[in-house]
Amino acid sequence: MKNHIKVNEKLLQKNKRFSQLKNSQKDWIVTELYKLYHDKMRKIRTTRKLSPEHRDTVISAVE
Repeated sequence: MKNHIKVNEKLLQKNKRFSQLKNSQKDWIVTELYKLYHDKMRKIRTTRKLSPEHRDTVISAVE
């Protein structure tokens, strides 16, 4: 039970891979990452790839 948590009286597995998720879950993650990434790009005012430090902040915001 170390990889499970209880949410709304249901068990939730925490250690799933992206490929194991349902399509609706994948879509939600992709859209959230897209929004956060582009918001960060607008904030920095760049059209190039974000630096590793900025990418880490975007990824940690989703978790």
